[in-house]
Amino acid sequence: MTNRKIRLSDVRVSIAATPSPPSPPAQPAARWRAARLLSAPHRLAFFAGAVGLAVTALWWLAMLGARALGWAVPWAVVPGAAQGLTLSLSFMPLFMAGFLFTAGTRWL
Repeated sequence: MTNRKIRLSDVRVSIAATPSPPSPPAQPAARWRAARLLSAPHRLAFFAGAVGLAVTALWWLAMLGARALGWAVPWAVVPGAAQGLTLSLSFMPLFMAGFLFTAGTRWL
């Protein structure tokens, strides 16, 4: 067995390009409908989770704004615990349900 060096000038490659067929025209985007959320269970769970996250984030922003302005907001629990509870009990279970509805059916 001999070690032979191959130079770049020794290699020849020919590529024959064939034109690809034209792609079909793009379909116009369908209007959004609420029935689309109900067509698959994971969509409704993810949508409800996203709404819960948005509401919780807006509530927390309002509480931080009230604190920055010096308004006294009565709390039944520590503010950090309230924020953690609202986040973990509002959107996280819904996101987990959406994931289980998406991937769980493939696992079974």
